[in-house]
Amino acid sequence: MPTSEAGSWHMLHPAMIVLGLMRELGRLVFVLILGTFYSTNRGAGFAQTLTLLFFFLMVPFTFAMLRYLSYRYRLIEGQIEIKEGILVRRSRQIPVSKIQNMNQSQSLLARMMGVVQLEVETAGGMEAEARFGALSRLRAAEIRSFVQDHKPEMQDSSPQTEGESLSEQILFKMTWLDIVLAGATTSQMGLIMAFLYVLYQNFEPQILSVLPQTLNRIFIYVQELDAHSLWGALTVLVLGFASLFLISWLISIFTAVLRYFGFTLMEKAGQLRIRSGLFTVIEFHVLRSKIQALEGHTTFFRRFFGFYEIRTQTAATSADARQQTGQTVLAPLGRKDHIESVLRYVWPHADWSAVAWSAVHPWARGRQFRILFWIGFSVLGLSSFWFGFSVGQRLLYWALLGLLWAGLSYLIASLTYRQIAYGIHEGFVFIRNGFLSLHFFVIPIAKIQTAELRQTFFQRRKGVASLAIDVAGSGRHLAEIPHIPVAHAFSLFNRVVHPYRTDVLVVNEAVGANGLDQAEQCTGRPHGTTARAD
Repeated sequence: MPTSEAGSWHMLHPAMIVLGLMRELGRLVFVLILGTFYSTNRGAGFAQTLTLLFFFLMVPFTFAMLRYLSYRYRLIEGQIEIKEGILVRRSRQIPVSKIQNMNQSQSLLARMMGVVQLEVETAGGMEAEARFGALSRLRAAEIRSFVQDHKPEMQDSSPQTEGESLSEQILFKMTWLDIVLAGATTSQMGLIMAFLYVLYQNFEPQILSVLPQTLNRIFIYVQELDAHSLWGALTVLVLGFASLFLISWLISIFTAVLRYFGFTLMEKAGQLRIRSGLFTVIEFHVLRSKIQALEGHTTFFRRFFGFYEIRTQTAATSADARQQTGQTVLAPLGRKDHIESVLRYVWPHADWSAVAWSAVHPWARGRQFRILFWIGFSVLGLSSFWFGFSVGQRLLYWALLGLLWAGLSYLIASLTYRQIAYGIHEGFVFIRNGFLSLHFFVIPIAKIQTAELRQTFFQRRKGVASLAIDVAGSGRHLAEIPHIPVAHAFSLFNRVVHPYRTDVLVVNEAVGANGLDQAEQCTGRPHGTTARAD
């Protein structure tokens, strides 16, 4: 650390004021637009509106300035010490030995100003332990060098600067087609609904005053239409909904381009380096030794194209605020061979193709069928009353559509049952489950923190249970093996909780659902028990 005196206090780069102000304005942009629109409608002149905006902008600018002036940090005696706070002063010491990852990002404005944003992650907390809002490249390199000197395992995690020769091996890289498909196979309809809700919240009086009259006119207009014109009106309505979905689709693609532009996964000396982003470039690192589990996911639409997403589960907080705590995307969209290559790098002994899969109890298929059938049959029953059918018509309607829905429900339940399976191979637990979508997990037994046996009332009557597995840094979905016989559930429970003990019941990895021995004697643990792994 030759660039500055060790142990001295440092301020952040002055660019933090501008970046902080722009961040606050991004949150308040909608309020600013509404305020300007409201003052203009009230007859305020240009000078009055400009004065109002000036005083409105002074608040976030003042807070950004005070945050910059109050933030100090220093590197001393194997720890990073930080003092910050405006009204409430906070002082923190972060031991270098507790740091899991150091990740950096650069927005477009930050790149123009020549600064980087650095985040320090530890195993605890729901967010990054420390955020350096604006650092010069020299200061950022100084902090990294300090951490590397006191924590050798992170010595290879610093990003390559321009002009350096890259020695990393590229494991995965998204093409433009991959990015477009990643956006096209997701939906941002929720964003449109949220926008409509905000619009309603801010213009509720105007909408409520106009809506009844508008609906009444539409109702009268539809009643006066002949059959040909009615089909034309229905066509316009369908095209309107299609346009809404098209807008949602385009927003999804645009969002994917912003997030995954240039997405590259590289490895070097036991570490993964991920870099992505169009305007805001995010670069972060994952130590292979810190990966607790791998979680994969594919939606109903992506399964037709054979695309999957894979994430890590780590104890640290993800540097990307758009991801959930403890998760890092390794492959936002990749085919099966890409996923398997990433899996082989992370854990060479975790061979997905060599797993002897065990199915869950067939009761799971019947349960899924009953749920789907009764939901659909209830909808059919309500719709028959809505259309005003006679008793005979209603019975015929129930018989025909009920029979068709029963067949469709059984098909969906069977497909769901076929994809739910689990297996243990070479010290790893493999799980796959899901309804229309598919989730899969690869969990090293040595990384398991806790395991829990669960039984609902109906499961107890059938003699089955579910086994939930937890690691440090759980992901978006629970790793659970559902609906397996109790005896086998207890066997798996003891196998993952006490992998090094020989006095617990161990079953054959290749045992199937039809070969389970219900007479196996278990360790006598009570139902619904939870235990921490050895």
